[in-house]
Amino acid sequence: MMSKRDIRRELFAYPEKAEQEEIVATLRGTQAMIDACNSKVVALERFKRSLLQNLLTGRLRLVVREAIGTSQ
Repeated sequence: MMSKRDIRRELFAYPEKAEQEEIVATLRGTQAMIDACNSKVVALERFKRSLLQNLLTGRLRLVVREAIGTSQ
């Protein structure tokens, strides 16, 4: 168990201010990419639900074409 006084006496290694700022910028950029990917996933899930609903209600029909070179 450490008291506040014990913590103040300890020496902690940490990067220089410029390196800290670079790390923060990298992490913010990464978080922005994660947020963008999450938004895309949500949009695709909504699109999927909408498409399924339209298919199930018959508002949308699929045209099935035979593949070239297949025999029956």
